[in-house]
Amino acid sequence: MSYLNICSLTTKDKSQIGIISPKAYSKWNQIDPLILFFEGIHQFAVKLVRQSAGESRFIKYLPVQLRDIEIKIKPCHRNYHISGKVEKKGSLYKVDFCISTPKKNETCAAGSVLVAEIGKGVSREIIN
Repeated sequence: MSYLNICSLTTKDKSQIGIISPKAYSKWNQIDPLILFFEGIHQFAVKLVRQSAGESRFIKYLPVQLRDIEIKIKPCHRNYHISGKVEKKGSLYKVDFCISTPKKNETCAAGSVLVAEIGKGVSREIIN
């Protein structure tokens, strides 16, 4: 599975907020909603770490572990709001997140993602 780009990240009142949009992926109806739900969580965590680390765009990050996940709903192909905070833990970053429904603003999932820095990649711009 390639990068699906289903999570956008914005800053609001010094908080990091994202929107998980499963239908942003062209083949959303061919993939189980739970898989897209977790992919959105992973994308949010990596984007939040990248933004907070302030490092070069050539450094790569990888979500390596989900922790203490509590899901109160059966995910479907709808949009979800996601918010969170990042904390450096040794060589890893811990992202605590909370997911809510846009209309009712009810918490429907929460947990943590551990994200690892996996080194510097090579940009296509440099190669070309």
